[in-house]
Amino acid sequence: MKEWTLLGILVRVVLILLTMQSSSDGFVCEKDAVHCHTSLKIDNAFTMIDPINGPLFVDEGTLRPILQPDKEVSIENVITADGWNTTLPLLTANKSMPGPPIFLYQNQTITIIVQNNLINEAVTIHWHGIDQLGWPAMDGVAFVTQCPILPGQFFNYTFQPRFSGTYWYHSHVGNQRDMGLYGAFIVLKRKGEVPIKNQHIIHLQEWNHKFGPITLLKANLNNTSSSSESILINGKGEFENNEAPHEVFQ
Repeated sequence: MKEWTLLGILVRVVLILLTMQSSSDGFVCEKDAVHCHTSLKIDNAFTMIDPINGPLFVDEGTLRPILQPDKEVSIENVITADGWNTTLPLLTANKSMPGPPIFLYQNQTITIIVQNNLINEAVTIHWHGIDQLGWPAMDGVAFVTQCPILPGQFFNYTFQPRFSGTYWYHSHVGNQRDMGLYGAFIVLKRKGEVPIKNQHIIHLQEWNHKFGPITLLKANLNNTSSSSESILINGKGEFENNEAPHEVFQ
């Protein structure tokens, strides 16, 4: 696969909005609402760990605890990424990677309360593609449009998107986006839009399970490069045909 320098982007995300017979989880602003409110809670997390059963491995498409290999574990509370059985640190919005999608309509005002639950990192959220005309302080660029949100603190992002389209939100601090802190931000037309229940979001993401914050720093110091080893769809993929669970569309 194509190589990228570590000074560049290690994880790129492409959003595709498809018409399908399935609804998307996330926040939906009611069409007749003038001002909507939602929240994003930013937390530390790890791949391939179940909150109850601990570290997992993949066995022919099934997740199993390393300490209880005969037991099956649901994927519901697990971020698998490419299914590599060495855990990798992540940053999540509302405990998921990608973060929850946010749907609203043109010219609706939205307030999104971002709560930073990280242990020792500040964070901001950038609303990629939103022009923020009249709302420049809401653009989410650390030390440019706002001071970053410190651990344990909140920030209320309030703005009014003017144009419909498929956008996304992501952290604008360090490599936090590469660690999973991103999600879809969908602005719908007032008329002629496909109903939300008939739409589904697909995130296409390059992934390399070898690179966490420390290994990235070391590689930068050595001026080495990396390549993507997997492609994730909505945070799920596989590495060298390890049969990790995939995203299922119905």
